[in-house]
Amino acid sequence: MILSRTYFVRSHREWADSALLDLDDLEFLKMARQRRIGGGDASAYDLAATAFHELGRTQAFRRRTVASAVDARRFRLLRIDHLPNVADFVPDERPALADGELSVAFMGNLAYHANLDSLQFLLEEIMPRVRVAQPEARLTVIGGNAPDGYFDQCPSWVEATGFVDDLQTELARHSVFAAPVRYGSGTKTKLLSSFAAGLPVVTSPEGANGFSFDGSEVVVADGADAFASAVLRALGSRQCREELASSAFRYLVREHSLSSFAGRLDTLLA
Repeated sequence: MILSRTYFVRSHREWADSALLDLDDLEFLKMARQRRIGGGDASAYDLAATAFHELGRTQAFRRRTVASAVDARRFRLLRIDHLPNVADFVPDERPALADGELSVAFMGNLAYHANLDSLQFLLEEIMPRVRVAQPEARLTVIGGNAPDGYFDQCPSWVEATGFVDDLQTELARHSVFAAPVRYGSGTKTKLLSSFAAGLPVVTSPEGANGFSFDGSEVVVADGADAFASAVLRALGSRQCREELASSAFRYLVREHSLSSFAGRLDTLLA
C-alpha cells in the first residue's frame, strides 16, 4: 500500500507496518528556505513543529520516500528513500525546437507563493536585463490564479495565458523556459513538463535542487545578472538549445518515465 504525504498519518497509522509513505517534498525545508530570503510568516516554532510532524511522527512506517535525491541523502539515517516524481507525459521522441520569435516561457499556479515570488523576480529583475541586450525578447506566463489585477500594468512584451488545455503544445512554441525559483522543496515538476515539450531550461540552484543532473540538462544561474546572461546565451544559440533539450529529454526518459518509476517502486516494495 502507498500513502501520499503526511495528511494520512494520524488516520491510517494502523497501516504503518505494511505501507510506503510518500512524503514527496518536505514542507519544513520550504519554510526554512523562505525564511532565509525574508519571506513568509512562519515562526521558528512553526518550522520545528512541521519538521517533527513530517520526520518524527512518520517513523513507524515501513518505508518513507521523498522526490528529492538531495533530501534522501540528507535524511538517509532516518530510513528515507529516494522515489523521483514521474512525469505526467513523456512522448516517444523529443519535439523539435520552436522557430520564430525570441520567447521565454514561465509556468506555475500563481496561487502558490513560491511561484508568484519567482515570477516577480523574473518580471522585475531578469527580463528587463534580457531586453536591454535583446529588445525583441518576450515573456509568456502560463498558469492561472494570479491576484486580481496582477497583469494590468505589465508591459506589452508580457503575455499571460492563464491555464491552458494543452500544456505541451503551449510550451513547445517558446524558445526557452525560465524557472528562477528562490525557495521551495522537493523537485520542481515544471522542469519535467518543459523537458517533455523539448524546451531548453534555465533555472536557479534552488530550481535544480533535488534532481540528479550531471550538468548538461539545464543551465543553472544564480542571481539576476547571471540568469539574464544565461537566457540570452540560450536565445542566441540554436546549438545551445538543441544540446540542452536533447540531454534533458534523455534524462527525462531515464529518470522520470513511468517505466523507470515502476522499477524503483518494485525495488522499494520488495
